[in-house]
Order: sequence, then C-alpha cells, then structure tokens
Amino acid sequence: MTRSKRWLRAFVVFLFYSLLAAGCADDPLEKPGPYSIYLSDEFTISDPQNPETPIEARIYAPSQDGGASIAAGPFPLMVLMPGFGTTYGSYACYARHLASHGSIVVGMNFNMTPDFDGRHDDLVLQTLVVIDYAVCSGSPLSDHVDPCRIATAGHSLGGKIAFYAAALDPRITVVMAMDPVNGGGPPCAISEEWCNAYPVAPNVVTGELGILDQVQAASLILRAAPDVFNPDPQSNAYYFFYGMDGQGAHAVDSPALYFDMGNSGHASWLYLGSNWNVPLITKRTMVAWMKEHFSGESMDAYFTGDVVQEDIDAGLIVAVDTR
Repeated sequence: MTRSKRWLRAFVVFLFYSLLAAGCADDPLEKPGPYSIYLSDEFTISDPQNPETPIEARIYAPSQDGGASIAAGPFPLMVLMPGFGTTYGSYACYARHLASHGSIVVGMNFNMTPDFDGRHDDLVLQTLVVIDYAVCSGSPLSDHVDPCRIATAGHSLGGKIAFYAAALDPRITVVMAMDPVNGGGPPCAISEEWCNAYPVAPNVVTGELGILDQVQAASLILRAAPDVFNPDPQSNAYYFFYGMDGQGAHAVDSPALYFDMGNSGHASWLYLGSNWNVPLITKRTMVAWMKEHFSGESMDAYFTGDVVQEDIDAGLIVAVDTR
C-alpha cells in the first residue's frame, strides 16, 4: 500500500469515528470513558492443542498516560471473540470503548486449521488458554487484571463460544453475546455435516438441550432478525434466552437481559450498512452490564428504564426481557 493510500485510509477512519462520536447523545456510557487506551502490538499465545499455530491476540487496556502503559488497576478482564470468518480487529470499536471505561480487553482470533470441521470444543479450549494467559503470574496483564472479574463476549460464533466457555469455566461470571448462533461448524449452507454439532443453547431442529444450564454468569443477549447471513432456525439467538419451549426451559439462568433489535441484520454489529445504532446501543449496554455485575452499580436505566425506553419509542429496540 502506498503512503498516500495509507494516509487516505487513516483519514477516512478518523472521519468515521469523529462523525460517530459527534452523533452520540450526551449519555456518558455512549461517550468514551475517562481512560486513554493502551494498545499492544499483535502477539501470539501458545496453544497446547496445536503448538505449531499459536493464538493471535491483542490487548486493549485503560491507560492514564496517553496510552504509553496500562493503568494500575486491577480491572475486569474481557475476552472478545469474533464471528465466523472475521477477526478481533473487526470489533475493535467495542474493545476500545470498554477499555476507555475501565476494562482490560483481550481480542483473540480463533485458531482454525485448514481442515476445520466445526469442532467448537477446540475453540472454547483456546478461549480458556487466553484467560489463563491473562491471569497467569508473570504475564504482562497479571498485575492489572482482577481474576475474580472475568467476562467473555463475542458476535455470532464468538457469542456462542462465549457461553460455551462460561459453561466450562466458573471463573467467567459475565457473558455478553451479540446475536449468538447455536450451530456447530460453518453454517449449514457450507457444511451440512457439522452445522448442528456442539449445541450450547437448545436446538429446535435436533431436540438437543444444550449446556446453558451449566452457565453461572450474568448473561446479556442481543438478537437480530434472521437474514441471509444467519438464516438457520437452530442458530437463532432467541433460544439462548427463551429456551426450547419459549418460556426459558434449558436457557440461560437469572440474571439475564435480552434485547431484540428488530429488523437489524446479523452483520449490524460490524458497522455494515447504515444502522450505526446497533453498535452504539451495544457498547453502551456492555459498559452498563459490566458496571452492574462487576462494580455493583445500579444501571437499570440502561436495561429496562428511561434510556432503553427512548430506544423502544424510536423503534431501535423492539423488545426487552429480563429474569
């Protein structure tokens, strides 16, 4: 890439986020938080399952010296996972926003082998390796992370693995999922053999009940309408909250919050199209969910109160449910 093209790309990115920030309301959780952001270089974490191919990761952390170093903390840890076919870099806006509000975020890429067969049990073990790395004595994060405040978050495939990890690791006490899917490997259109494998939520196609009853975490679920990117009925985020019977059977336990984002598409969390409201609402709600469950602050206005009611009145959220 030529220097002129790099400058042009940098200008476009700057202009995009400047306009985005200008469009935010006066709500403090929609604005960047009080911290500047430390951003590490991309690095790798050894994967015991596949030592020849380590896990790619990057740290986004609160800073009090303009991003030169990580603030003392200790801060909550959030592991952020991408959707199928994307990378953590596609979700940097969420990582940066959470870091500015006082969370350490480790973005990770799933280590998928060329003959990837939909083994999501492998992907969840990679997630736990990243958590181990962050809290392990001697890691660059160990003195800054609170090991008693760990969250997983992700979009699509990453949202499913966020719940899968919490079902296996009780250290994870907050899960935040952006339109999580429940299929196995690649979507059914790509792989009929694996598309129903490893269900986490109840699977209405196969009748399998999943493992959400093992999750002991505060669960935030945001759902989009089925579309070309996520058409399979067993993948719908609805079932993570409402379960097999529509009443919560075999779904996430309390406390849980569910936002139905109406006709917003599955890719809305990637800033695709013109609906920027989905990422804005998501970032704001993620910060509130972390504050409520990790800091003990009452954030009901962002879940069922005045803030959300304004979005409902504007048609940005069509339904909210809690338990």
